[in-house]
Amino acid sequence: MRPPLIQLCLRVMAFSFLFLGGSSAGAATSAWVSMGTCGLNYRTDANGNRIIDYSYAGYHGGGAALPVVVVEATVTPVAGNNSANIQAAINAVSARPLVGGFRGAVLLQPGTYSVTSPISITASGVILRGSGSGTGGTQLSMSGAAFNLFAITGSGNYAASGTPMTMTASYAPVGTITFTVNSTAGYAVGDTVLVRRLVTQAWVDLMNMNNLVRNGAAQTWIGVGSNIETDRVITAINGNQVTLDVPLTDSFDANYTAGTIVHYSFNGRISETGLEHLSILAPAQNANISTPQYEAMNMGNVMNGWVQDIAVQDTDNSFSVGGGTKEITFSGVTVTHTTNFTQAAGPADFAYSGTQTLFENCASKGNTGVWAFVGQAEATGPNVMLNCFSDARGLSPHQRWSTGSLADNCQFGGGGTGTPGIAYSNRCEDGSGQGWDAGWSVGWNCTSSDFQILNPPGTLNWAIGCIGTEDAPGSCAGSAEVQGTYDSLGTHVTLGSYTSLYLAQLAARQGLLCHTATPTRGSTSTNTPTRTVTLTETNTATLTKTKTNTSTASRTATPSLTATPSPTGTSSATPTLTHTRTMTMTETNTVTSTKTNTNTSTNTATNTCTNTFTSTHTATNTPTNTSTNTPVDTATVSPTNTGTSTPTATLTSSYTWTVTSTSSATATSTLIRTSTPTLSPTGMATATLTLSYTPTFTASLTWTATSTPTWTRTHTPVFTATPSLTPTATVSSTATVSLPCAGIPAWNGNFVAYSLGQEVSDGGELYKCIQAHTSEPNWEPPVVPALWQPLGPCGFTPTVSSSCPGIPAWNGNFVAYSLGQEVSDEGELYKCIQAHTSEPNWEPPVVPALWQALGPCGSTPTAVLAPVVYPNPAMGSAVTLAMPQATSANVTVGIYTVSLRMVRTIQAGNLNSPNLVVTLIDKSGVNLANGLYYFVIQANGRKWTDKVLVLR
Repeated sequence: MRPPLIQLCLRVMAFSFLFLGGSSAGAATSAWVSMGTCGLNYRTDANGNRIIDYSYAGYHGGGAALPVVVVEATVTPVAGNNSANIQAAINAVSARPLVGGFRGAVLLQPGTYSVTSPISITASGVILRGSGSGTGGTQLSMSGAAFNLFAITGSGNYAASGTPMTMTASYAPVGTITFTVNSTAGYAVGDTVLVRRLVTQAWVDLMNMNNLVRNGAAQTWIGVGSNIETDRVITAINGNQVTLDVPLTDSFDANYTAGTIVHYSFNGRISETGLEHLSILAPAQNANISTPQYEAMNMGNVMNGWVQDIAVQDTDNSFSVGGGTKEITFSGVTVTHTTNFTQAAGPADFAYSGTQTLFENCASKGNTGVWAFVGQAEATGPNVMLNCFSDARGLSPHQRWSTGSLADNCQFGGGGTGTPGIAYSNRCEDGSGQGWDAGWSVGWNCTSSDFQILNPPGTLNWAIGCIGTEDAPGSCAGSAEVQGTYDSLGTHVTLGSYTSLYLAQLAARQGLLCHTATPTRGSTSTNTPTRTVTLTETNTATLTKTKTNTSTASRTATPSLTATPSPTGTSSATPTLTHTRTMTMTETNTVTSTKTNTNTSTNTATNTCTNTFTSTHTATNTPTNTSTNTPVDTATVSPTNTGTSTPTATLTSSYTWTVTSTSSATATSTLIRTSTPTLSPTGMATATLTLSYTPTFTASLTWTATSTPTWTRTHTPVFTATPSLTPTATVSSTATVSLPCAGIPAWNGNFVAYSLGQEVSDGGELYKCIQAHTSEPNWEPPVVPALWQPLGPCGFTPTVSSSCPGIPAWNGNFVAYSLGQEVSDEGELYKCIQAHTSEPNWEPPVVPALWQALGPCGSTPTAVLAPVVYPNPAMGSAVTLAMPQATSANVTVGIYTVSLRMVRTIQAGNLNSPNLVVTLIDKSGVNLANGLYYFVIQANGRKWTDKVLVLR
């Protein structure tokens, strides 16, 4: 039985919200991306084009922490060439079965390994791990003839199949994920597809790439009739409308191109593989790039791969991410050069093709004559450089239409005109007609000596919040170039607390920007959730509530005499009556309701009030004179179980008016009532009601002498409410499950056959088998989340309730769920935060990247933390968790990955204060790897969690 996931109510306090890229002091805001009430707002051009959502770049589509894979083979350094020994260990692990997507890691013990030949990884789930990139770690020293040290490559290629779908819209803007096609027959949600953009002569002519000439010979930019392809997945189909998982990074204009979508397979592509924690040393050289070079690594035909914590010296064309790659992360990779490169064509330290590659905290140092980051031909993003650095040249997509690149909070030295810090430019006939090299790309809060940002025809490139000099446009093939789109040049911009566009977009996509208030329990919240409130009762009941209000108002008017001795005249008086009342309501959510009643009556008026929650009051108001008044009842409903009620109330009011002179009067009133309930620890909402009632009297009086007419009003409304509860409430079941370690068998790694649903204990934690298997010695439950689901520590008592009334239950039978859709699962509410098609093992509690927990049925959602970035923290950097509800309780705090794999358990014992300091390290004492994590607290038989993004 799965524990209920987990109300969102941890509060992180006392952090410094410092984001890489400098202080936000004095920062401006962007005209193109800005903070909204629940996410980000994007400005579009006349065709609907906008800055794309770059947060999908990186391992598993962005935001996922890199895994720590169990070691299955160990290598120590030997004299002579070590390449064969390392390769043999990789081959041995490659022969192991895949378990949860992984085969295992090969660990290189500390020391120096001489290598003279290439090393390759060609199987999924294999990781090569050193013992550190610094002093005392693992160093691979290259020698002999120049060669590429590591090749992480799959095989084969994209294999298209089926009848292509053709885009039918006249224009599909960049940044969209939804568009129409001629037919969706033969396609289904979950299909992998290639989005193809046809290169036509009309488009080449529009781009002025049709007349490139170099040394008297015509140059071809991109061949007419070819296709620029983007790798995507279908997440929804609605008639002939298709929705993809990641935005398009180029526009589709039917006047210049055609778009098609076709299903593909890629059987040879490998996944879940990486290189980490080592250094590479190569002989320094200054050789033409057409000759063999010492290279660190190339990667091709890989999905969900990574390279982290690698220090490299003196390789050229150091890291290459080739075709067929998708969702790749480079983290903490540095290339240092000890000699200048003086050849005509410079090498690149980081070159990328494919899609969804993230370089974060990567650097190119001493790179005179070397390009730091280069986008290759027809690379389709999103591809991101986040918090990256170079001494000289920075980012240049380089050639032949790379789209959707982002340089975010980067510091690039730049080499002056021709080698700027960021070059989204037209290389014209250079390099055999490289032409326009970048479209729909952004420089965000970057610093460099200069920027060359140009707008290709029909396209935008942006420099937003960048500090440096704006290079002037030139010309190509006799046609003048157009300056790019500069916004806030010279001043960094912010998005709320963020200086990073990537991180703000990631927070928005994770649903972390939708709550702006962070109240502690029992305080006042200004959040206004939009979920419908449902009143719940134990059974059918009748509630009678009588409320009597008595108010008296008087008004004295002194009219002006117009004649003597028998004057006549007209007197007008405007009495104002203000009532202030306190109303106590029982709510299951925080609701703002506004009621407006406007009545003009001479004798009898009927007044109907409508609430924004499911309780409907119908009131009949019968005054005995010319007035309108709406009494307000005060009632408290304290349900003890779940159900739905629609109370109906009849209001009867009586009025007595006394006028001490002969007059006639007409009363017109407008009643506006606004209530804003606020949170309380028990779910009660208290509102203060202000009733402004302004009748206007016009009295025509005949005077025989000076007189002072006086109006006296006595008002005694009587309210009788008899709500009828319909339908009869359904009593929910409440089960308490006790999972003590006593009686639960300990996990056994000696080849024990475990069945689906079987529970074991390990290290004081409980786990449930979610995939039948036979254990092996190194498959402990905490390190194989594909096999074991953590249930919490020994003795934890989860509470499981029935499905939520009116909310459909989650269905794992390949159901297409859309963004924002709500489901219930074992008494808990969830909201879809990423459109997808369900699979049997993708329950909402175990895939938080897809579902946001809203709390138990009928609960009030609480505010969610924004991700926090820690700029280069020292070992043991900590956060403070505010837990007033756990004071003096036996508390356990755990750190989990997004797949709910436990990283570390913290036994806090009994707390003597409402705050707990948690260090950001794993159970081995190593700093947490970059990515999204959960802090989970368990106390007093309850469980809470929140998301925190770590980025160093």
